[in-house]
Amino acid sequence: MNETYLREHLKERRKAERISFTFPARTPAGIIGETVNLSASGLRLALERPLLSTRTIPIRIDFPFSSPFESHVEIVWNRPESENNRFLCGVRFLKLQKDASGILKEAFGQCKTLNSDFVSLTEMMRSWLVDFKTKCDNFDLMYPDDFDRINFIEKNNFYVETKLTQHFKSIGRCIKNFNSEEYILHQKYYRDMLWFFLSDLVEINRFIRYKPLGYAGDFIIMNYFYDYCYKYLGESSYEKSINFYTCNIPMAFSVVERKDFFKEKILETLRNKDSIKILSIASGSARELTELVEEGKITKPLYFDCLDFETEAFQDIKNTLQKAKPEDTRYLSIRFNNESFMDFIKGKPMLNLFEKYDMIYSSGLFDYLSNRIARKLVAHLFDFLDNEATLFVTNAKNDMDYQAYYEMLGGWKLIHRKEEEVLAWADKIQESHRTELINLDTIKPFMFFILALQKNPAKLF
Repeated sequence: MNETYLREHLKERRKAERISFTFPARTPAGIIGETVNLSASGLRLALERPLLSTRTIPIRIDFPFSSPFESHVEIVWNRPESENNRFLCGVRFLKLQKDASGILKEAFGQCKTLNSDFVSLTEMMRSWLVDFKTKCDNFDLMYPDDFDRINFIEKNNFYVETKLTQHFKSIGRCIKNFNSEEYILHQKYYRDMLWFFLSDLVEINRFIRYKPLGYAGDFIIMNYFYDYCYKYLGESSYEKSINFYTCNIPMAFSVVERKDFFKEKILETLRNKDSIKILSIASGSARELTELVEEGKITKPLYFDCLDFETEAFQDIKNTLQKAKPEDTRYLSIRFNNESFMDFIKGKPMLNLFEKYDMIYSSGLFDYLSNRIARKLVAHLFDFLDNEATLFVTNAKNDMDYQAYYEMLGGWKLIHRKEEEVLAWADKIQESHRTELINLDTIKPFMFFILALQKNPAKLF
């Protein structure tokens, strides 16, 4: 009688509604893992380390629909051997508090709003990251020397790049038709699932995620791209590998190529005149200038004006120039305008500006401006050009292959534009000028349009 009742009871429990989607879970002891087959009464957990407790533990589950679910659970069974780098255990919810019960009920009601293809791609990526991190950690235990770790990473670079890039391309295709509510929901799930592996453990991605200066694309991130393209940053092999990937995706690679383009344009302008005046809008760390100084290439008088609202960026420039040799800075006169470009558009008086410049450029600002503001700024900057001088501005191209990485995951949102949108910024300029959209021939796809406007040109630039 009792055995029959027990069999029927277990059969009914197995028929109960379950959530097969994976959600990130953790214990207060810092053990992370994922949910497996979540039901109203309990779940199976896949954890990075085995549970030492044999009784009850508190757990936290991050759902994208609501606040985190927190409850005490009773351990029903626990497997001491790992399976796919995870330790499995079965737990039963103890009496749920009202808030926890409501969160769990909402999860059952809302889980069907998640796109199953998106969830599957995210689950597979988390699983791959777990396996790859385990592989790296095991190698590091045997080989503490940095030289060995870099060799290990270089052998795996193609594999890592291929795996991550294929994933982000697939996510990009999956989300392209999401409305804003769907995007926000899936972004929350995506971050909950992957942030630990692609942000918390990785220095550059932590800066992209947390934005210590309060906004995306600051000069600190640009400096990371300049400093670590084709280089390795981090302690562990895993961190080095993911940092390397971040610094070498086409968008990051193009940031370096863009900087080198402006270095060449500064030198080209300098070669054609006895002395020149240059204005950089949203100058950041002005690495195109400071690198030329360090290389001893400023050999004629150069008057260089920076405009940026970020004082820390100016301090970075000053610190770099202070380290340069005196003979390399003797021809450079630099001034700093700690102002917003919006004040510049409005005609606010600024002390450290010339009436005319031989070259004006902005290398990153326009990625964040509406077309209306971009058009106004282009027209205003054009008025500051001397005859035959050139204005250069850049804007990000469409990049669906990697946007899931730096935008959906990292929160670095750019305004990606088409060629005709960028060219339209010059439509209202009445004075004689030549317009060109410059494409750079680089070993990886160059992800920026460079709009060049030459005032009253006597010849092609």
